[in-house]
Amino acid sequence: MLIADRSRLAANLYRLLLAPTGLSLMIRQRAGEALLEVRRGARVDLMLLNSNSIGNDAQALVEALESRPDLRRIRKILIAGPSRADRRVVEALSGITGLAVVERPFHPEDLMREVQSCLGRGNP
Repeated sequence: MLIADRSRLAANLYRLLLAPTGLSLMIRQRAGEALLEVRRGARVDLMLLNSNSIGNDAQALVEALESRPDLRRIRKILIAGPSRADRRVVEALSGITGLAVVERPFHPEDLMREVQSCLGRGNP
């Protein structure tokens, strides 16, 4: 699983929450860095993108993730809040294949349920 989040605190929280899944985690601060890992051949079944990791690169991210079949097959979860900036990111990324949105604030169980669903594992 590839996680993009600028907040080290949030990244550590995801690491703790996702530990029981047994998933191998790669954490990057920017969505562009995460995408570069995939392009370099990292095996990724799921991407967790925090809206804060995307910044002004939303359109470029959409184009990159939709440009190749191997990138389209990766399930993606976007963590976004109620702010106007986050709403713009959600709207910009709405064209991405396989995108689920989890709204902040969320309960850990909500995120885990979405991760399990994206991986086809049913309930955690």
